[in-house]
Amino acid sequence: MTKGFKETEIGLIPDDWDLKTVTDVANINESSIKKNSKLGLIKYIDIASVDKGIINDMQIISLSEAPTRAKRIVKDDDILISTVRPNLKHYAFVNKAKSNTVASTGFAVISAKKINPKFLYYYLTTDKYTEYLTAIAESHTSAYPSFNPDIIEKSFVPYPSKDEQYLISKVLSDLDNKIELNNEMNRTLEALGQAIFRHWFIDFMFPDENGQPYKSTGGEMIDSELGKIPNGWKVTKLSDICSKVIDGTHDSPSPDYEGYYLVTGRHIINGFIDFSKCYKISPEEHQKVMMRSKPEKGDTIFSNIGTLGTATFVDQDFEFSIKNVALFKPLKPIYSSFIYLYFLYPKTVKKMVNSSSGTTQRFFSLKFLRSWELIKPSDEILLEFNNFLHPILEMRTSLNAQNKNLSQIRDSLLPKLMSGKIRIPLEDEK
Repeated sequence: MTKGFKETEIGLIPDDWDLKTVTDVANINESSIKKNSKLGLIKYIDIASVDKGIINDMQIISLSEAPTRAKRIVKDDDILISTVRPNLKHYAFVNKAKSNTVASTGFAVISAKKINPKFLYYYLTTDKYTEYLTAIAESHTSAYPSFNPDIIEKSFVPYPSKDEQYLISKVLSDLDNKIELNNEMNRTLEALGQAIFRHWFIDFMFPDENGQPYKSTGGEMIDSELGKIPNGWKVTKLSDICSKVIDGTHDSPSPDYEGYYLVTGRHIINGFIDFSKCYKISPEEHQKVMMRSKPEKGDTIFSNIGTLGTATFVDQDFEFSIKNVALFKPLKPIYSSFIYLYFLYPKTVKKMVNSSSGTTQRFFSLKFLRSWELIKPSDEILLEFNNFLHPILEMRTSLNAQNKNLSQIRDSLLPKLMSGKIRIPLEDEK
């Protein structure tokens, strides 16, 4: 293959690549629900449920009760790109779509015809292309930044040979598949942690001194304000098992190119902080925040305003600032896993949300959090639980760190592969 490059509408590409418009190789919004559609239940994809390549949730609702924007029919290998605020990266590649999968009209649904679907997806989701869509969206005079789907149709895409398209997409999709595999493992580990928490502290089936499940083998139960609890346990307030229960409520510091990440509740995704979605604040502003609330390894962060009840465990010694979240610092290290799993437990969150304050925006006050009553097991049981959960939390941390590295590799390779600056020898796959 030649090492020469040629100038095109999208910049330099290899001499042996072609250039096509998207409309040459794909259709956009080719299928919509008709008025006489016989679909009953639909699997609906809204913009809010799609985030940087991941479809987090599909609503299963009847078509008659679906939003009016539930119109776009989605098929396997379709590409979804939000036409509203493209800088937020609400895009995804669709796998295993059912015949009743429907997307919002806020998406451009792109169906590849004469190009490798994954190759087209990766090109249309490069930072360079997203910046192109963002510039057009922000130039419009509508109430919010948006663009018409024909902007994508008229745009250009590099067009290597089909073999090279496949190899490029395979390298990138292999990385994405490994990331998703790790995410699936982390979801399994989180479910395991919650199951163990329930078994020990809700069903009271923790191992007794003989290694037998406490309650089912006749362990003594006593009365308390929260119902029957094991003998030796007690009802306490959150402030009694935490050295500090503090929050990150403060004025929003201005973004800075250098400094420290500012984490809010919306940056807690799947149990972890997604620092790629945070902006940085200056070291001076960071120090002001740290004087009030300093996250440290072993702490639990809990969203107490806006998106209520999202929790994450601080699993590494890494400095960052927080805002609009509560910070729970365990009084003893043996309390750390218990506190985290307690505030991750769905019934805890539901009970707290039902007791929250506010009308236009719900919140948990510090007074409310500090006085929150919960069952406190004996220190011996907490030590055993902490030791039992430690390998699970460590494995989750390790998988998450691996995903960060894989994401960095993918993000670094993506523009280089799409511009031909890195070529994959075709003979390697012959």
